[in-house]
Amino acid sequence: MKEQPRRNADTDKKKTDIDLTVSDTDADDFFDLPPYEPHVSSPHKVSPTKAPPAAKANRPAWSRHLLTLGVACIVTAAVVWIAHAAATNVPPVDDSEQPPAQSGENIDQQQPPASENDPDSSMQTPPPRPAYTYACDVSAFMSAIEYAPEKDDILLLNKTHSKGAGYAPSSLSELAPSYTLYGKEVLLESTAAAALEAMLLCMRADGITDTYATSGYRSYTYQSQLFALYVEREMNSDPTLSRERATEIVETYSSRPGQSEHQSGLCVDLMTTTMGNLDESFENTAAFPWLQENAGQFGFILRYPKGMENITGYTYEPWHYRFVGRAAALEISAAGITLEEYLGQMQ
Repeated sequence: MKEQPRRNADTDKKKTDIDLTVSDTDADDFFDLPPYEPHVSSPHKVSPTKAPPAAKANRPAWSRHLLTLGVACIVTAAVVWIAHAAATNVPPVDDSEQPPAQSGENIDQQQPPASENDPDSSMQTPPPRPAYTYACDVSAFMSAIEYAPEKDDILLLNKTHSKGAGYAPSSLSELAPSYTLYGKEVLLESTAAAALEAMLLCMRADGITDTYATSGYRSYTYQSQLFALYVEREMNSDPTLSRERATEIVETYSSRPGQSEHQSGLCVDLMTTTMGNLDESFENTAAFPWLQENAGQFGFILRYPKGMENITGYTYEPWHYRFVGRAAALEISAAGITLEEYLGQMQ
């Protein structure tokens, strides 16, 4: 296209001058004219202008940020929980579905075994023993049953530990005739006597009614006479025996004076009315298995167990029970050891 010649500026100015003289028309009517709309072809067909929509109430900026932050926290917590559950492979557990702990449950099975490399494993306390239910009311005797001397205070009498002629328990109690064989007099150290009474009561409550105490405390003098009597009896039964040899035989089942546990007043010989003599036939009575299971709960131990003759120095005596207190008796019985082993006083 060819370039158009420029118009004269003065000519254009003259042509565009507008007469601004106000006519007789009222000013208010003049300014009430509709606004100028250059893109409308015909002013008579102009649609009325719609009012703009009402503006929404503006929310504070901080509230929008807080909402966003809350949603982010919830999502993050859910992701962390799912990741932790997957890593530990432990699903969430409803406590209401857990069964109640059973009484007498073995606590050892509930706890993981202590590691040998765990320095605190040696400090862990042993699990408590299951509660023992006595067959009768022994509340009046519990202070005697729970007697718990220190190991150094537990009296040991055997062939290497003896007492002199002047030794006797500080207090002695006579058992009621209903607890002794045919009502004979039997004395025991007072604490041991109370514990024995509780044991015989519970034994009878369990249906064993034919067992009685036949021997308890013996003085040094009485033991001397008894030991000499046994030596004479052995020599009479076998005239070929020397007194020395007869004495050696008697020492396998009876103590020399000063070495007998009976002088302590802490032991008792039990016998049933079905027995003719105090011998190993006691093992075949109903009382023996009951004592094996329950004597420790009353503080008594089988003093001369079978197969322990080389430790105790005496033959097996299933009828002879020694009082040491409940804690020590249960420990000795559970370990299957003798009093000498428990006290560390091997002969």
